[in-house]
Amino acid sequence: MSNQLMAEPLQLLTVDEAIDQLKIGRTMLYKLINTGKLQKIKLGTKTFVTNKSIEKFICELVEEI
Repeated sequence: MSNQLMAEPLQLLTVDEAIDQLKIGRTMLYKLINTGKLQKIKLGTKTFVTNKSIEKFICELVEEI
């Protein structure tokens, strides 16, 4: 699966975009960031989440099933 992750270019999602994509709340998103399950990037005061960390997180959830 790592080849699939490498094929897509890195994108930065805003907090709101990440929330919409994962269908979770803001508190849960920050919990995932603070526990290291999602990668964040800070640019000034803005926080972004990488699309690759979201894909990796989802893949790990699927593997747990």
